[in-house]
Amino acid sequence: MRYLCIDTSGSRTSVGAVNGNKRAYLSDDGFVKASRALMPMIDSALKQDELNIADADIVTVVIG
Repeated sequence: MRYLCIDTSGSRTSVGAVNGNKRAYLSDDGFVKASRALMPMIDSALKQDELNIADADIVTVVIG
């Protein structure tokens, strides 16, 4: 299974990606607004896992 997980519910923005046995987890320090940090974090996590967003089986989002 291939997953993309996004959490913007707290003071930190977190993104995780799973592609088989490859895993990436990124979390910002809370000083950058989620609206500016989120897309570069998603892009980076997907690239680290060699995952295309269109190929993700599950996308989870926590908006709090």
